[in-house]
Amino acid sequence: MARTRARGSSLPLVVGLAIFCAYFVAARLVGNLYPLSTFEMYSRPAPEWAARVFARDADGRLHRVDAFVGWRCPDPTDLRAALASCGARHIALDYVVRDDQVAIDDGDPSPAGEPVELISRAQRVATGPGERTHVCRIATCTATRRGSQ
Repeated sequence: MARTRARGSSLPLVVGLAIFCAYFVAARLVGNLYPLSTFEMYSRPAPEWAARVFARDADGRLHRVDAFVGWRCPDPTDLRAALASCGARHIALDYVVRDDQVAIDDGDPSPAGEPVELISRAQRVATGPGERTHVCRIATCTATRRGSQ
């Protein structure tokens, strides 16, 4: 009887191992197709720099781009192109850049906004000597703080 219980208690382990193996094989076969994933994000080395686009007000304070509405810039602002012109340090997450671009492009330009400077702020993530922060000016625009219109 004791022998039967010992075998029965290993059944959850065997089932769990079988499920893991099935998931592993399926993920390798289909790649990154929801709900399966090979988790490629963990297979690449971390970047040395991380960047984010900010809105800098007249007092020099940094705000998220979506903290303002009614953006009016002298030229159409393509954030991807602007970040590329800022250099290799200014690589931001695609979905964050897309959301910031939507925040700038959506809505009617505000006729009476405050001066706001769009900047990319790159922060060095890697340890070691050298520059820790790099700022690149993208455009000078006007916009209205969200909630004050």
